[in-house]
Amino acid sequence: MDVYLMRHGPALARESTDAPADDQRPLTQKGIKKTRRAAKGLTALRPGIDRLFSSPLLRARQTADIAAEALRFKGQVEELTELAPDGDLEKLVGSLTSYKDCQGILLVGHQPNLGETASLLLTGNTALEIDFKKSAVCCIKVDTFPAHGHGSLGWMLAPKQLRKLAKG
Repeated sequence: MDVYLMRHGPALARESTDAPADDQRPLTQKGIKKTRRAAKGLTALRPGIDRLFSSPLLRARQTADIAAEALRFKGQVEELTELAPDGDLEKLVGSLTSYKDCQGILLVGHQPNLGETASLLLTGNTALEIDFKKSAVCCIKVDTFPAHGHGSLGWMLAPKQLRKLAKG
């Protein structure tokens, strides 16, 4: 199974005078545009996505919806509390066994949780520091379950690289 991890796109800054509560901070207009182009670049890689999960926070959900539209995903975007900034990453990685018959799943969330999730999949612990830029995506291949420490990095692309793929 391929596990795709995507960080939410550029959102309204916390420090903004008109910023709502953190869980309701939306993508900016520029963030929507950049995320659409990054998602279009992701489609160039032809990922096989059977399930699409998002953090319940607005900016992640907006990103997941943009990705679903770009990928022409036929299913529903499902929210997982484990993808929220304070989510239980051990539980998240442990739950991947439920989806082992899928070709691929896309998880949309936040940093540093996505980096820690990638580290758990690759090494079995969260010690590896992996930085996800906003709208970045990586693919980790997992063929052994439970998935802790059994993944191998397929690729990781920065948003700028994904946007270049969209133009190609």
